[in-house]
Amino acid sequence: MLGINKRRIHRIFEDPKLVPQQLNKLYYRYTNEGYNSEGEDFISQDWDNLLILDACRFDSFKELNSIEGDLQAKKSRASSTVGFLDSNISNRELHDTVYVSANPQLEWKSELFSPDFHDVIHVWKEDGWDSSKRTVLPSTVNEFAVKANEKYPNKRLIIHYLQPHCPFIGKKGDSYTDGGGIDFWPKVRAGKIDTPVDVLFDAYHENLEVVLESVEKLTDMIGGKTVVTSDHGQLIGERSFPIPFRDFGHPQETFVSELVNVPWLEIDGDRRAIKSESPQGYDKNIEDDVIKERLENLGYRA
Repeated sequence: MLGINKRRIHRIFEDPKLVPQQLNKLYYRYTNEGYNSEGEDFISQDWDNLLILDACRFDSFKELNSIEGDLQAKKSRASSTVGFLDSNISNRELHDTVYVSANPQLEWKSELFSPDFHDVIHVWKEDGWDSSKRTVLPSTVNEFAVKANEKYPNKRLIIHYLQPHCPFIGKKGDSYTDGGGIDFWPKVRAGKIDTPVDVLFDAYHENLEVVLESVEKLTDMIGGKTVVTSDHGQLIGERSFPIPFRDFGHPQETFVSELVNVPWLEIDGDRRAIKSESPQGYDKNIEDDVIKERLENLGYRA
């Protein structure tokens, strides 16, 4: 049925608004090349550190950011983390790069991406996971990133934070949304959660403010040329396209501006002498149950 699997058909019965969403995805699927054809290859750009804020809109970043640097908007190749990883790292030799990730998607879809980094550091495993907040805090990502920088002084670093992606860890967000949970945005879209849009923006911005504090601290600690960007943006009640229904979250293969316009903040620093070396043999045997639990805490139905 037009590329829609049985699981998604079941979810359409639960949420009829998935019908226009799926039709919009089909539009973008057949007018692009498997990813946003207007998007840029972020991995091949000139940087020593690529700091990824998960689900960060350009307009929100521009409003709240106070970190000095050259800020512009760039277009992501994707509207989801899975799409971002697939269109940027799949079948690519990246032996000069270490990926410090708070997001389990890299491991969950590892067979699809076939990541070939020098090393991958899974911050979201036991040591980095905050069970009370149901996420990885940005301060924890900083701790792992600093250690990675010390261990690999001649490698490029990709540092993937989770915020501003829910769960919401600010006071207002936690109070009004219980932090968000499994299928949070689909429930908002379906009307099962009636939190006002302005409150959702406040919760989202709280998360962004928290992660920006950690980003500013990290850029002072690790040196090198740093770029702060995002894998994709976020819909918070804007209308999708071509069927103009109000949508929430970051559905895959939906290349509206709020989902693909992301920040690109360049911060100058003393450059590293980057060296490509054979991979370290990072952990690829993480139990599926652990990954599924983490993803559900982050709002996904794994």
